[in-house]
Amino acid sequence: MESLVSAFKLQAQWCYGLGSPLYGALLERCAADLRSRRGPLGALLAPHGDDPPESALALRLMAAVHRLALAGEAPALARHYPSCGGDGDAIAAWAAFSNVIAAEQPMLHRGLLEPVQTNEVSRAAALLGGFLMLAARFGRPLRLLELGASAGFLLRWDKYRYRAGEWTWGPPSSPVCLDEHFADATLPFNSEALPVAIAERRGCDLAPIDATSEAGSVRLRSFVWADQRDRLARLDAACSVARSVAATVDRADAPAWLAEKLAEPSPGTVTIVFHAVVMQYLSKNCQTIVDAILARAGEHATSDAPLARLSLEPRSGPNVVLQLWPSGEEIGLARASLHGGDVTWQV
Repeated sequence: MESLVSAFKLQAQWCYGLGSPLYGALLERCAADLRSRRGPLGALLAPHGDDPPESALALRLMAAVHRLALAGEAPALARHYPSCGGDGDAIAAWAAFSNVIAAEQPMLHRGLLEPVQTNEVSRAAALLGGFLMLAARFGRPLRLLELGASAGFLLRWDKYRYRAGEWTWGPPSSPVCLDEHFADATLPFNSEALPVAIAERRGCDLAPIDATSEAGSVRLRSFVWADQRDRLARLDAACSVARSVAATVDRADAPAWLAEKLAEPSPGTVTIVFHAVVMQYLSKNCQTIVDAILARAGEHATSDAPLARLSLEPRSGPNVVLQLWPSGEEIGLARASLHGGDVTWQV
């Protein structure tokens, strides 16, 4: 139980740091409830005591409860969840939250089986520089391959509008506008008029979500923290883009899927394997296999069939990193929040 207490306290700090005081407070109370061993939460989570840390049990719990509020099945809690029009009062929310835990155990048991789907649209702002740099350098269509793609919002990054100071890029009519995500007013490349052609939009996920369906939309909303209305609005806008721009997300394990997609070079295109806040949900062994597959594919990359890996992951220094083959160079592009904001260019 102590390991669960530590995990919930750590997730609470992440929520506070990423702008969700409501979830930070609720998760702190969850940790205290688990430590006391007197509340209903311990019984609910007992079957998950040995779940691996990368499965993010705390976030799975918050999403399962949020889903009930969004579906109208937890009205007392919804009164305090801004995503449902509530007031964001964390103290009042805890009483309603703990009542939901006690009353809805069978439904929450099912909800806890859902893997985390943090398909944050704003991460496209952090990855934008890498995509545009590759388009400018090679002048050929981009073949997009995303690991942990969820609903495929980042596979549609070129259909969003971006603004940094006077600089803009992307279709002006896009319902998704990422205009408060850049710490720098000037981006390190002249690409406002840069055309980008997409040869393929494909990703993989163990449990992909159809963003064009009502059920898929609700499920995606449940994984957004309930007091972050801006994120919810962007997600809704991205769902509307998804309905008009096709992207394929295969139900598959990342290593096997990636090995198949990189089995042969793709002449005439730039193959970009990218991922955003995904590696922490994979086992260490799985991460090692992904690295090895990319390294082997890089050995076969050519100037006519270049390969790139673009990532946004937790790390010290620049955490938006671009690796290129056949040159083998690695470029620390930017520093960004794990939700895609505060992008500060390092090149």
